Amino acid sequence: MAKDEWIRAKVLKLETKWSKEYGMVILVEKMWQKLELHQIVDELYRRSPIEVPVEEALLCMVTNRLVDPRSKLSTYKWLDMVYALEWEKMELSHLYRTLDFLCENIKEIEEALFMKSRDLFSLDIDLVLFDTTSTYFEGKGPVGLAKLGYSR
Repeated sequence: MAKDEWIRAKVLKLETKWSKEYGMVILVEKMWQKLELHQIVDELYRRSPIEVPVEEALLCMVTNRLVDPRSKLSTYKWLDMVYALEWEKMELSHLYRTLDFLCENIKEIEEALFMKSRDLFSLDIDLVLFDTTSTYFEGKGPVGLAKLGYSR
């Protein structure tokens, strides 16, 4: 039997028992470290009464958001498709408690991340854009440009 025939015969008999994504986890972890988010989150976590693995849960949710955005419940189910030892003991309640932590500390995280990315990329900031996915107006605005109420 020729070498290529032997390889084809063996490969055709292979069965996959399970497979999990791993490459994106590594990539996001490297970006996380480069931006020093672990230090930012750890400092805030030490001052917080929350007792769940906040950094791992945040990293998990950020990775999910970048790879396959889902709700928190679906993100929890998505964990079965991803290989990350730190996430094997993750519970759904950890994701929700981490959202509480994030809400309490979002301003400090955003400011620290902005300062870090500005320094990291040696940026001279002239313009900052923010998410206006869901906006609304209150009061009087420029005629024809804005009107009172919810606008998407």
